[in-house]
Amino acid sequence: MTYPFARRNVAGLMPPRLAQLVETTMIWGGTSTGSANAQVISPEFSADMKGHPTYVWVAGYSNTSAMTLSADGGATTPAHRKADGTAFVGGEIVAGNIYQSVWDGTYWRLIGGSGSGGLFAASLTKATNYTLVPADGGAAVKCTAAIALTLPGTSAVTGAWGVLVSNRSTGSVTIAAAGSDLIAGFASFTLRAGWDVTVYRTGAGAWEVANLATPAAASQATWNPSLAGPSIVLSGGNLTATGGASTSAALATIGASTGKRYCEIYVQSVATANDYRIGLATSATALSGYLGNDTVSWAYVASGGKVTNGTGVAYGAAYTAGDTVGILWDADAGKIWMTKNNVVQGGGDPLAGTNPMYSGISGTLYPAISLVGSGSVGIARFSLTSLVYSPPTGYTTFY
Repeated sequence: MTYPFARRNVAGLMPPRLAQLVETTMIWGGTSTGSANAQVISPEFSADMKGHPTYVWVAGYSNTSAMTLSADGGATTPAHRKADGTAFVGGEIVAGNIYQSVWDGTYWRLIGGSGSGGLFAASLTKATNYTLVPADGGAAVKCTAAIALTLPGTSAVTGAWGVLVSNRSTGSVTIAAAGSDLIAGFASFTLRAGWDVTVYRTGAGAWEVANLATPAAASQATWNPSLAGPSIVLSGGNLTATGGASTSAALATIGASTGKRYCEIYVQSVATANDYRIGLATSATALSGYLGNDTVSWAYVASGGKVTNGTGVAYGAAYTAGDTVGILWDADAGKIWMTKNNVVQGGGDPLAGTNPMYSGISGTLYPAISLVGSGSVGIARFSLTSLVYSPPTGYTTFY
């Protein structure tokens, strides 16, 4: 191998490789040895190097607290700090990642890690449940399994502390707030497979989500124009359904056949209580008729009853304009519950799996509504950020 010529007045009479290193002041240090908080690198020509070059090295360990870095085989062990000069606290160095370290005369300083101006402070990969710590701030967290990530308490971090979370598993990742903290107003946020999101602190007790990135094939659920009866009028980005001259039903664009799903319908107005119905249906339900009048739809009626296969019975409280009706679909158990203003109806308990509105159901079910008359209007709240109430533990939205 040959190396470019170095300028004579800089390199002098040196081996070509050493001359190149002096010119660039960027020295390869290899993979660190030692231990998590006392790491050692072995740069080329260490005995000949003078001044303070920048070392490029691969971390052999992840630090768990303050850390030292030796570039001379352990003879000296100065402390390593963040780019801003503050001390390591743990998590700044991740095994397998590449780092650049420069000497400031007293300490090593990190280039491209926590406290630097890099895009991300660190890259974390998690396959089991993990609680983020303050030192993880600014990290890109890749989840390779359907796990739970718990945020640190907002009282433990400052400013707009945040992380980027990427779900690279085939299941859902739950991002949970600690204690009484809330994420966008809720106790947790569910990240579907292939999705990315930034979670950041907005103040005491509050987290927010931003930059939600989804796969090209993914989309937010709305009422489906292709699965809406002839009299249903859709507006507001297909989130608002208004009744017409004859009874018609509308289904959402996204259904579910597995997992636990939750969504809400805001009851904007009701013309006739017995004609206003909210529930679930398969795509085979009749769109020119009442929800619950066939064997593939199940409805909670505004008058307080429930109906399927044309048979209605008493169920829960009546609902009217201004109420929020929730739909809970445990597809794995084949059970449906309904809520009125966050109260499960019919004495049901979806967490315990008891007293569902209907059970023994299978297949892909879609949130659904049936209306008649322009005085009946229902607004879909299918996405997490549009919900009024937090989904029960273990439930995610239909998106």
